[in-house]
Amino acid sequence: MATDNPDVVIRNAIKSLVECKSESEWGKIIKLNKRVGGELYMYQSYAEDIDANSALFVCEADSFDEKKFVRNFDTMGDRLSKIVILTWSFLDKAQRDQKLSNKLSSILEKPESFEPRNRILA
Repeated sequence: MATDNPDVVIRNAIKSLVECKSESEWGKIIKLNKRVGGELYMYQSYAEDIDANSALFVCEADSFDEKKFVRNFDTMGDRLSKIVILTWSFLDKAQRDQKLSNKLSSILEKPESFEPRNRILA
């Protein structure tokens, strides 16, 4: 399925699956629930299947709930080694700030070398 997905982006030798999540899908403050967790694991599998560097979730959210998302992602993040999650506002900032842009590129290229918590960008 992922090989036919139009949301595969290749730039500067980095291959990343990209999935956008609206506020109506995941909420204004992201919490880890069965639906969100299922999608994260599904995209981890897709990324592995097509040998992508990463799978990026761009969320129309304000933040990530510390107790109900960040801590849980930190715990299970090793099994989600290709997953990178960020807010639209972070992406907007990264487009204007070279330092943030470089940080994002580094994470997308080799997400498994970053702690799970550091792959959540807001």
